[in-house]
Amino acid sequence: MIAKLRRRFILLSSLSLFALLLIILAAMNVMNFRSVTASADRELEILAGNRGTFPVFLEEPPEKPEAPGEEPEGSRKDEGETDPAPHRGGKAFFGIFDREGSAERPYQSRFFSVLLKEDGTVRSTDISRIASVTETEAGTYAREVFDSGRTRGFRGDFRYMTAGEDGCVRVVFLDCSQELTQAKRFFLYGALVSLAGFLVVFLVLFLISGRIIRPIAEAYEKQKQFITDAGHEIRTPLSIIRVNTDVLEMEHGTSESLDDIRHEVDRLTQLTKDLVSLSRMEEEGQSLPMIDFPLSDVLKDTAEPFRTLFESEGKTLRTEIQPGLSVKGSESAVRQLTSILLDNARKYSPEASQSVLKLTRTGGHCLLSVSNPSVTAVSAGDLSRVFDRFYRTDSSRNSQTGGNGIGLSIARAIAEAHGARIRASTSDGSDFTVTVTFPR
Repeated sequence: MIAKLRRRFILLSSLSLFALLLIILAAMNVMNFRSVTASADRELEILAGNRGTFPVFLEEPPEKPEAPGEEPEGSRKDEGETDPAPHRGGKAFFGIFDREGSAERPYQSRFFSVLLKEDGTVRSTDISRIASVTETEAGTYAREVFDSGRTRGFRGDFRYMTAGEDGCVRVVFLDCSQELTQAKRFFLYGALVSLAGFLVVFLVLFLISGRIIRPIAEAYEKQKQFITDAGHEIRTPLSIIRVNTDVLEMEHGTSESLDDIRHEVDRLTQLTKDLVSLSRMEEEGQSLPMIDFPLSDVLKDTAEPFRTLFESEGKTLRTEIQPGLSVKGSESAVRQLTSILLDNARKYSPEASQSVLKLTRTGGHCLLSVSNPSVTAVSAGDLSRVFDRFYRTDSSRNSQTGGNGIGLSIARAIAEAHGARIRASTSDGSDFTVTVTFPR
């Protein structure tokens, strides 16, 4: 129980951390990719709006004012001095890129454009700013984009955008291979760092999980010890009460009061046995001797004595057991599990009803099920709590039948000790079925 609790704590904590790291990693990479895409689209908008090239604006250097009596600069010549180099147009800059501090960007960008006619045929191609693409390839890329009907997107490592021009369509492609490579590296490095962090935290959780659940483990151990000790201590006074009841009956004869006392003593004795049995099962469940045994034969032997009990109450028990099925587990524990399910069906089914015990093999698993009509309506809330200790759907009915709400808890403990899955179900609220799925 404690080991399972520790595993669940580590598992849930690890899954929560993994989900958080995955969300952070995905968010960071999505934002990084959108940043790359937005930057490429800004360049493509400029290229598409300027016939597939960057607009160049020339800025002339400001003229220096002349002082009185001073000759204009460049009007003097020293002997042997030649004319200075003519002015070459001053500083060139590229609009938005200069304002963003990336005036060299147009010289770093690799792009090409294709002008298509209305029917999709190539009118002209400009590959002067890229060396890795031929005119044929450029035309093929452009026609693929034209046929897709999309105005922007990626074609391999190229980001493209379309724009109308003189009754034609210009498709501009921008090489984003470097940016995409950096984005992939960012993702890879982020994934490696996240994985390393996850492993470190997982190791820390594994080392400290024992300390974290220690208070729970101590409380659980004390509870089990209390149940065991109390069970042993209660047995003695119960035995004395039972003996005294028999003595009084011999001295004064039978009476309703003595019958009530004996009935309640029997109930309390059975409750004590069930609590001790449940405590031992939860404590020793993982250490049960597991051997291969014929499950079909065990169920037949266990169900046979119950036929008489069912018939004595005007009920019937039908068995549908597939022969030759075996499982690995504790034969005595499985007998107890089957007895609990059959006794539960007998107690809580109406008169003249039929309960069914089935054993089949499905997908390599052995399915044991016990179903019966229910005296009281079964709700979804009941199904989620029927395996809890002391839970009873109808307390007044249980007091008449002698139930104490421990049987199905013991059944669940036995199933879990065998690595089996136990569940309760109902078709329309008027029946009740418990199914145990044994592993291969």
